[in-house]
Amino acid sequence: MHYLFGFDLRQYGHGQPKSCLRSRGASFRVASGRYRLHIYTAHPRNTVRPGIAADFHMFGRWRQCHMCFPPAGFDAGDELRMRSIVAHHRHHRREQGQATVEFALTILFVMIMIIGSLEMIVLIYTYNVLADSAKEGVRYAVVHGSRNSTPSGPTCPCAYIDGPAAPTGSYGGYSSGYGVVKTYARFSLHDTTSMNVTVTYPDTANPPANQSPNRVRVVVSYVYQPFFGLGWPSVTVDAASEGRIAY
Repeated sequence: MHYLFGFDLRQYGHGQPKSCLRSRGASFRVASGRYRLHIYTAHPRNTVRPGIAADFHMFGRWRQCHMCFPPAGFDAGDELRMRSIVAHHRHHRREQGQATVEFALTILFVMIMIIGSLEMIVLIYTYNVLADSAKEGVRYAVVHGSRNSTPSGPTCPCAYIDGPAAPTGSYGGYSSGYGVVKTYARFSLHDTTSMNVTVTYPDTANPPANQSPNRVRVVVSYVYQPFFGLGWPSVTVDAASEGRIAY
């Protein structure tokens, strides 16, 4: 199978536009210009080598004619397998890059969801603290009406309800000088000095307003600062409770 192919140099004379590659009884014609021609054998024991005329022609036309002759023992099946492996590796690399981008976007989305959920939980907890503190103020007011020896109201501020938080070991109300609302919230991990407590007796048409069965209303306001920050705005949280005075 040596020197199986040879070039007919007359085909390239006088600027003819086509080239001709001939083998015993067979020829391959390729349009002029830049191209690549791979030549393989059907069996690895057969090798392909260009003739002298082909070597001479390829040296003169190298920029336009790229002919690839494989080494001995390399057949067309090997080339197909190599091309398949290379294509598989390229596809695998593209899939890896795509998976990396998708993983990064997924992690970003999951982190935002987790942080947002935790922030919402803390906000709801803050509201529950304020609501329970307001209820504590109402519970104190409904049993400290006009007939109590230490009444609360009807004019406010009422130190026993909306006063400062009592120190640890002390209680609010009951002539202590401390308010029951902020005392209730002192262990809630919130700044009680930032809480605004408002106590009102709306039934002024039945004086005194703090007598039974008039109503008492307690509103607690607090400016919530986002736990994680992240540039999120502050939110004012309000919680209110209302009840009727028992005595």
